[in-house]
Amino acid sequence: MASQTARRYHVLTDDLDDAFFISLEDLLGEIATTTGIDLRFVESRDLGIDQEAHLYRQEDGPVRLTVTEDGNLGIGYFMIEGPNEGVSKIDHTLATRLAARPLAEWQELAEQAKDHEPVLLIKMAIASGEDADPRTLRILADALDSPSTSVRLKAVEAASLTQWQELATPLAKMYEQDDDPGVRDLAGTALQLLLAARSGRR
Repeated sequence: MASQTARRYHVLTDDLDDAFFISLEDLLGEIATTTGIDLRFVESRDLGIDQEAHLYRQEDGPVRLTVTEDGNLGIGYFMIEGPNEGVSKIDHTLATRLAARPLAEWQELAEQAKDHEPVLLIKMAIASGEDADPRTLRILADALDSPSTSVRLKAVEAASLTQWQELATPLAKMYEQDDDPGVRDLAGTALQLLLAARSGRR
């Protein structure tokens, strides 16, 4: 039987500077020794203005690591993907040693501080991964209904990143009814992304 594919996301608290990547290389060396999963740097890809992804692949294996830095939002995160068994062997070590916050902490921060730091909604959304998380859904739904335009804008952006179909209805409502034209436009774009994701899964 083929191994189930896993994909895990972790949002970092440290800056993705030269010291971070030196530490990452050292950690990957330790992981290769202890688990046999030898991840090697492959390339860096420009994703847009001040956005870059750094790709690592397992030597003779299917596990991949992508470290992404978004200078526009001040967010760094990584994603591990591959067979569930392989990902499980290294996920906790990478998350702990690279100073990634657990999802529950991002949720707590987003609930408490989204009004003056709405980018926390995006960090929470990334950390939530691909499967709809009930608490994240509730926090995003509340933020989509916020009286603050800046909070609603970041909530829409966060909702589009999740691609969760549960958020299609509130996004459609915002596209039709929000008082701010910028929010309406962004909600329309986010809704198109969600609908495209749903079509791609059929």
